[in-house]
Amino acid sequence: TAPKAKKKKKKEKLTLRERKAKDKHPSSLVPLSQNWKQISKTIKAGDYSKNPRKVTVGSTYSGKEGLERKNLDRSKELAQKYAPAEPTYRLDTPLNDDHSLTKFLAIDCEMVGVGVTGERSILAEVCIVNSYGNVVYHEYVAPTEEVTDYRTHVSGVRARDLKNAKSFQVVQKEVSNIIEGRVLIGHHLMHDLKALMLSHPFHMTRDTAKYRPLQRSKGKPRSLKWLASNILNVKIQTGEHSPDQDARASLFIWRTIRKDWEARIKHSIAKSKGAGFRRGTSDTDGRTEVVV
Repeated sequence: TAPKAKKKKKKEKLTLRERKAKDKHPSSLVPLSQNWKQISKTIKAGDYSKNPRKVTVGSTYSGKEGLERKNLDRSKELAQKYAPAEPTYRLDTPLNDDHSLTKFLAIDCEMVGVGVTGERSILAEVCIVNSYGNVVYHEYVAPTEEVTDYRTHVSGVRARDLKNAKSFQVVQKEVSNIIEGRVLIGHHLMHDLKALMLSHPFHMTRDTAKYRPLQRSKGKPRSLKWLASNILNVKIQTGEHSPDQDARASLFIWRTIRKDWEARIKHSIAKSKGAGFRRGTSDTDGRTEVVV
């Protein structure tokens, strides 16, 4: 008689996902404990099943969205933490009569428009205040091109202001000498330095537009007007801009959150030193240089 054919064992039916999981981790099909089942339900409820590694226990948001939302909340939290019921600073009044060149200086520049449409900007006015809010430098700049839009409603600059103004080269040199070796505070410092055609070491700048806890989501900066209103409880830029008041606004915002900001800078520098470099100091290392 012919031998009986062996019965084929029925293969257990697994989904594609389960087969892949079994191939990678043979023990992954072991029944889950109650704790893991509960965590699994939580993940699915939050629709994080595609990338569960990004889930943070006790966090409302995850991944990039979480960072953005956290950043958004922080700027408002910072405002709630520091904003006084009554204004602590007056932007039209310095803190004292000390007009010395302090270690920390704040700068603000005003631009005028050139070109056919007046959309291109050139430097028209520079104001620098020391750490007490006293003006240590204030000059108008003779235009290097024909001005087609003075933007007076914003800049506050008029044609008569530029008639006997110093040349751009003279102002550039004077500003460079003043800020060299000092910490520079401002709002959108990159724009002011670009207009002056100067560079300044990154670790010696305090930019209220770039400081992460003062930004909105996706790294978008808050306006100086918003920061002054929410951090200092003062109103600015309700009409023509005043460079000395704008410089003081940046300065006083920095002074208000100085402890946290400087601690963050120290930590960043210490961390970069451990990695063998310091951002923005490889070439200038504290020197202000002309950008050609």
